[in-house]
Amino acid sequence: MVGVVRRTRSTPPAMDVMDAHSNADDPDVDVSVEMPPAKKRALSTPVPFEDWEVLSDDIVLHLFGLLELDALNLKQACSRFSSVSLSDGMALALKALQCEPNKPDLALHHVRTPTAAVVGKWDSSRFFSGLAYRMEWASLTRLIDAAPINTVIDAFLLIPKHEHNNEQCDELLALEQFLHESVAKHHRVRSASPVTNQRTKRMAEWIPSEEHYLALWHELGPEEKRHYMPAKSQHKRGGSKHTRAVRVVLHKCIEARLWDVIGGHDVIKSDPVTEVRVPMSNEKVLHTVRRMFDKSVNVHNGPTSFFYTPYGWLGFTPFLLAAERQNLPLVQYLHETFPGSITVGSRSQAGNNAYALSEGYLRQYMRRTPREMRGSAMLAYLCKCVHSQEGKRDEYEMWER
Repeated sequence: MVGVVRRTRSTPPAMDVMDAHSNADDPDVDVSVEMPPAKKRALSTPVPFEDWEVLSDDIVLHLFGLLELDALNLKQACSRFSSVSLSDGMALALKALQCEPNKPDLALHHVRTPTAAVVGKWDSSRFFSGLAYRMEWASLTRLIDAAPINTVIDAFLLIPKHEHNNEQCDELLALEQFLHESVAKHHRVRSASPVTNQRTKRMAEWIPSEEHYLALWHELGPEEKRHYMPAKSQHKRGGSKHTRAVRVVLHKCIEARLWDVIGGHDVIKSDPVTEVRVPMSNEKVLHTVRRMFDKSVNVHNGPTSFFYTPYGWLGFTPFLLAAERQNLPLVQYLHETFPGSITVGSRSQAGNNAYALSEGYLRQYMRRTPREMRGSAMLAYLCKCVHSQEGKRDEYEMWER
């Protein structure tokens, strides 16, 4: 008799088959033998981003900078990136996107007229109406005012516009629609055409490849491509409404600080009543103004650059202000980069040119002697590029007229 014992964790393999003479039904026979507990098998679960742990600090920081705000997702998922601290600009951009308006959305004021399109004479009512955004976004403007100007510019550049991505999405949707309609049209033509000879039979059996349709797509003009775009876009232009509003507020705050930057100060307001004026060297002013006038930030350069500041009534251009404040590197950069109509040919509301403002500032505010003024590098440079060297007219007196 062969008795089979049910294999359990407490039964050794040697007792799977019992001796023929053994009595498996005997209740006195105990076939249960104590076994050690089974060991757990080690699971070879791959660790996400395991290979990234060997990256050097320089490479990690470079990748972090290239990814911009998208690096925040990687910072939460990868331990190697979690130790990287956010830059000041990235931290400000993140906080700015988290800010909500201090007024209901329906009560928000319309976007003010861009300074590039401002016409008419400056007056206080237009100035104060242009500051409505500071009340609507009070929490955000306080956050921006407490940051250095270059940090604010960094935050503005980090927040994406999404315009390029939206155009790509439109074209991809149109291409998908074009491929769908082209394939359907080919099937209709092939099924409707009778097969009369061997040539038409081969044509009927020919199935165009995707490359064939892509070549046809690239031959279409912009108007023909627009025909295949959906009536209602699957996204909003320029990113979300909140993101666009935050970018507008950041741009207005950058624009409002242009006067102080050209004047050689980075004005930081830790609270509404405390103002710290950090001195800036001429080289740092030049670097900051170049960033402001770059097309990625696009602060307006012209007679209305300071229209939404308390100094808008003067009608200064950035070139006139730089000449008055004796910043020769900035004057040279503006003269070499921008048209003469807004540099050497510009005048204030009182009719003062760059030479008159510079000479008057040296004489009245810096108390320079005639001998010291003759040795001024700024006046020597302006004598070469400004046609008339006339005395300064009083701005207040001319404004009253």
